[in-house]
Amino acid sequence: MSLTRIGVAGLGLIGGSIARRLAEMPDLYDPIGFDIQERPRGGMAQAQSLEALARETELVIVAVPPEHTAAVIAAVLAADQNVLVTDVASVKQPIIDEIGPSRRYLPSHPLAGAETSGWLAARADLLHATTWAVCPPAPDAPPELFTAWASVFDAFDARLIVCDSDDHDRAVARTSHVPHLVATVMAAALARQHTPRLTAALSGGSFRDVARVASADPALWSKILELNDDNVHAAIEDLRAALGEPPPWEESREMAALVRQLRWQPLTWEEREFAWPAWDELRALGHDGVAIRRPRIELGRMSVEVAATS
Repeated sequence: MSLTRIGVAGLGLIGGSIARRLAEMPDLYDPIGFDIQERPRGGMAQAQSLEALARETELVIVAVPPEHTAAVIAAVLAADQNVLVTDVASVKQPIIDEIGPSRRYLPSHPLAGAETSGWLAARADLLHATTWAVCPPAPDAPPELFTAWASVFDAFDARLIVCDSDDHDRAVARTSHVPHLVATVMAAALARQHTPRLTAALSGGSFRDVARVASADPALWSKILELNDDNVHAAIEDLRAALGEPPPWEESREMAALVRQLRWQPLTWEEREFAWPAWDELRALGHDGVAIRRPRIELGRMSVEVAATS
């Protein structure tokens, strides 16, 4: 089996973790990095330019700050007419709007991260068994765009959730972006009151998680919130209205159980087959929170492994 040459543009926390994981499988993958900050990175091969990265690889993962993602994707696509591209940005629709339809770009987003940043914080296991959102590409994109990237995502034991970009951005506004904003506001509010050291010393385990989230990179998160501004504001209004009502304990417990079931518990898989194109069927599964993995295309039909539902 020949090695797949995979480029990683941006060697921070996520890009670096992807590169480190792929480097652990030298029989399958030959990762090559590129970052505007030129420095040694543990012996990893690095291209001299973004254009060289595109020409030297078959697939390129763009893992740069979200405000630069669309420009880097466009540059990679323009540098080589055969390279396939995906990205890891946590906001999808603004990037898709800027790029436009492309038969070689698959919008995606691994739901993994940490409050730390940079190459030194990257870990090969950071994305292990994570949920990886995949948004349907241009309508005329070949199925191989999806299957080629899905085989790479499988190196991380990824659970693929297929969803439209608008639905993705609305969902992550509520489950990631607003929680980061709320954590930041809560931590700052405590810092302003008259006994911050006593309050910190008396903080409970739940606030430890708030403080961890509030420690995230402010430059990164201010741009994420800006790019997903409309959805973030809508989620804040919903939260503000809910805070004026009695606590909905039962609904809260039911949702917490659903999160544990669909996001964190081990999955079992069953084979299913669809006529291609199958994006509508895959979207329907994603809408119900059902993950898939290992899509394969043969003779106009796609076989996938689908998470079994209880």
